[in-house]
Amino acid sequence: MPVVVAEGCMNGKLVIVSDAAGIAAFITSGENGLVFPSGNIDQLKERMIWAIEHREDARRIGKASKGIYEGHFTMELFEKHLLRSMED
Repeated sequence: MPVVVAEGCMNGKLVIVSDAAGIAAFITSGENGLVFPSGNIDQLKERMIWAIEHREDARRIGKASKGIYEGHFTMELFEKHLLRSMED
């Protein structure tokens, strides 16, 4: 669910999403999250195993995911976009 991913980003956690998720557009795989091809269970498994085996890198990527939240999903930004939509 997009809300779960946004909350993970808000808390600086590593997020792993399929390329079909809308939030994937904000993720650069390996920099601020991990992305796998939708429906590809093997690639999802590989990313999960990688995260377990590379905990320090996973923490670094997770911390970078906070920028996704701050750049796109804060309440202030939501309010700004909502007000802009209402004005149009």
